[in-house]
Amino acid sequence: EMPVAEVEKANVVVLVGCNPRHEMPLLGARIRKAARRGAKIYAINPLDFELDFDFAIAAKKIAAPGAFVDVLLGLAKAANDAGHPPESGDLAEAVRGVEADPFSKGLIEALAAAEAAVVVVGEGATLHPQASLLRAAARFLARATRSACNELPSGANALGLAAVGVLPGAGGLGARAMLEQPRRSYVLYGCEPPHDFADGAAALAALGAAEHVVAFAAYASDALKRVAGVILPIGLLPEIDATLVNVDGAAQTVAAAAKLPGDARPGWKVLRALGAALGADGFDFVDIGELRAQVGTPALPAPVADAKLAARAPAADGLVRIATTAIYAGDAVLRRAPALQAHPLARLRGVVLHPEDALARGLGHGGRARIGDAVLPVEVSARVPRGAAWIEAGHAETAALPAYGAALDVVKA
Repeated sequence: EMPVAEVEKANVVVLVGCNPRHEMPLLGARIRKAARRGAKIYAINPLDFELDFDFAIAAKKIAAPGAFVDVLLGLAKAANDAGHPPESGDLAEAVRGVEADPFSKGLIEALAAAEAAVVVVGEGATLHPQASLLRAAARFLARATRSACNELPSGANALGLAAVGVLPGAGGLGARAMLEQPRRSYVLYGCEPPHDFADGAAALAALGAAEHVVAFAAYASDALKRVAGVILPIGLLPEIDATLVNVDGAAQTVAAAAKLPGDARPGWKVLRALGAALGADGFDFVDIGELRAQVGTPALPAPVADAKLAARAPAADGLVRIATTAIYAGDAVLRRAPALQAHPLARLRGVVLHPEDALARGLGHGGRARIGDAVLPVEVSARVPRGAAWIEAGHAETAALPAYGAALDVVKA
């Protein structure tokens, strides 16, 4: 990895499914500084994002979700052809028969010649249904060219949670699997259905059919009240003492700056009380200092070696959804901030289509389209690749729509 502060000194930056201006503005500023120093920027994205360093774009590939995987495999094949065969058998099998185009060969040459280069993987890749394949290709690309590989975490403390083991263990299930293989009981901690799930409709269905749902939440939304049998009120980050791990792996402590409302308690205190009541090991601490000492210095987990990669998915019929997290809809607090929701960047609550796809469906800018039970305003933009429909996630109007990569039937309303 390359520390964020060092990115501005890079000679080459490759964006893989990443819009740093929205996902991590401080990183975007570092990349812009690198660009102004003469760095070459390559963008491989599912959307032609409005970047604030377009003047430094050496080349870009904008591809719908299915073709997006092909672009990354083409880069892996170019690295293979340059004398760096993939270490992963699954990745080697995936690139078999793939042809490396001039874009792929040129990018590999640029990375190999750079004194300092970094591949930045964003949510356009990590939320993709074939994320494991994209990650493997991006990491291989970086290793083969002696470049750094930085993945932007989904959420402010995703790295901290991973560092202390909040990951599926042996025989454990990921979030998608827990919805596809419904559980009798669910515990929700600080997540608001359907907004905070990649597939909001699947989340509501699984939670609604469960026998028991216990939620730790700061807000009791109508949707949460419909699915949860118990809601335990916990404080928000500004109201509690906490530790967060940033993208460079540095632990940062914060102190409570406001009084907790009503019966709300810091989440760690509620967990401690429940753990003690259940007689579970490790819940004998009484203050956050003891808990921090017990956890120690978080160590970031290494990427899983030889992990099974997702199989190449067949081409979908119709339009395929591209989902990005709306900049002011990433958590329950942002979604409830009137000033942020009135900002121009929060205006996109509909479906954006390529002009040719819109024309083929009799849709125009300012019209309305039906997707399942939802009726959304239509925007038309050449920044969306053909064969795709861009719908931002996190808004009430879009939260229960099919996930990123799903085939959509978009018709005139």
